[in-house]
Amino acid sequence: MQRAQTFTLAAIILIIFVLWGFHYAGFDLWWDEINSLTEYSLVSFHDTVSTYPDPNNHILFNLLDNLLTRIYRLRDIYQLADQAAALRWSQWFIALGGLIYLFLTGRKFFGPPAGMMAAAFQVSCLPFLNFAMQLRGYNLSIFFVTGILYHSGSCLERRSAGHALAAALFSFCLLYTIPSNIYFLAGLAGIVLVALLVHLPRRPAEEHPPAPFLRRLWRRPESMLLLAFGVGTLITYLAYLPVIENVLGNRFLAKHPAHRFFILSERLPQVAGHMLSYRYALLLIVLPGFFRAFRDASRRLQGSSKAAALLGLFFLPFGFSFLRNDAAFERTFVNLTPVFALILAAGCGWMIQGRKRTVWIRWSIPLICAIALATLGFAYAHLQQRLQDNLQKGFHEQSILANQYQAAGYHPAETAETLAEMVRMEPGPVILVGALDRVAWSFYLDKVDIPSLALVRIEALPPQDRNGASTHAGIFQVSQGMGRETVFVQQDLLISKEPEDLILTPLIQFVGSREFTGPIYLVTDSPVLVSSLLETHFPGFEGKRLGRSMDAGSLFVLRPGRS
Repeated sequence: MQRAQTFTLAAIILIIFVLWGFHYAGFDLWWDEINSLTEYSLVSFHDTVSTYPDPNNHILFNLLDNLLTRIYRLRDIYQLADQAAALRWSQWFIALGGLIYLFLTGRKFFGPPAGMMAAAFQVSCLPFLNFAMQLRGYNLSIFFVTGILYHSGSCLERRSAGHALAAALFSFCLLYTIPSNIYFLAGLAGIVLVALLVHLPRRPAEEHPPAPFLRRLWRRPESMLLLAFGVGTLITYLAYLPVIENVLGNRFLAKHPAHRFFILSERLPQVAGHMLSYRYALLLIVLPGFFRAFRDASRRLQGSSKAAALLGLFFLPFGFSFLRNDAAFERTFVNLTPVFALILAAGCGWMIQGRKRTVWIRWSIPLICAIALATLGFAYAHLQQRLQDNLQKGFHEQSILANQYQAAGYHPAETAETLAEMVRMEPGPVILVGALDRVAWSFYLDKVDIPSLALVRIEALPPQDRNGASTHAGIFQVSQGMGRETVFVQQDLLISKEPEDLILTPLIQFVGSREFTGPIYLVTDSPVLVSSLLETHFPGFEGKRLGRSMDAGSLFVLRPGRS
């Protein structure tokens, strides 16, 4: 690969990533980000490390945000919401550091072309982009994974205390960010252990007399690296001691999938497919490349350690999750994006290397990278259209490939300000209808000091508890405006009309049981369904839809008592 090609590709990759940064920096906050900031970042450092009601607290990440919000003087959540781009750009620079580590890893262990291809494949991977500026610990995890890959490989290549120390530090940081990152670290440790067992019996011929077993064991770089992982894990355990019971015994760890092979038969294909990000053409090069690597290795009667290690790094985390029989989310494995990028880059490299240097071969690497980067544009446009269509249908996609809060119509801050002007002119209750992000919407409504109501959960009452006045019990979220506490209220409901409506009717009944006056302002992510329910279940209401037709938060104004 010529130097001019290298610099041109690097510039294109950087430009694309910068453009993505400007695109994503202005995104409104969503549920998990708001909870993470309010409960774990905008608190004391002591509270950050000693509060762990559920795995939502990515401690090391929240410590970093705790520090950054102090440096930026953004300790008020509403002020921070207006300037969230400051924190998002901080994440962008961390992601850029991960890309540099990935480039160095690919170049050092799989050849110079693989470094640039790995960076291109990572930037064209939608799961990586989706999490690169998210205010959660996943981007930080990706950075530490790339760092561990580089320093571990360097330590194995040439026994180095410095690289081993870096591997120990990155191991601690990885686990202290998100505990489930242990799946990746366990997979890497397993591969290193296998390498140790393979190489340990070999004794240098020049050793007379032979060195004792323990000395030979310690001299192996694999031993030093395993010790580094162990030290990092031990320090992490000590750091988690204030919250260790919740870390090891939270409700998510107790969940099991619907069937025993869920992780291998469903989660693994989903994650791999999302990481491929529509770049199916690459498989025509990558798969033959791996076949060639294993074939050539078998002819030399040696194992293809790099090819096997790469595949092991990707598949072993799923294997450990399968053994635990847990119901891991897709995002649990998003830290494997750099491994996936290396798999693609190495496969392409193995397919190209050793071939006669024709014009096509000389331009093959830039062409492969160009195809991957061009596919990114098509894929993103396709997913945006899909997200918008899904929102209109009331379907809420949330995967590592696409999320509803990244839809072009997701603007709770802007919609809340529009709604605030209307409510101040003609006061009335605001209800949040459907499966929209009630935390984000109520937050942005609180920010403009507009109270709101949302249905959290509804359940049918047991037959013995039913009567003519109640058939269901609902839990409602009552947000009372800026600076006031959000409360949760339980109320019995009568859902008698067929077909059963458990979306709009409960909220209308809750509003009717309170002393609210004026119109009802309705925010929903399911405008088609709401329009239908107004016609079939509430013919006495006059419903007027406002705003753009494709908004994720469509507005309705309901006026009771009119026919």
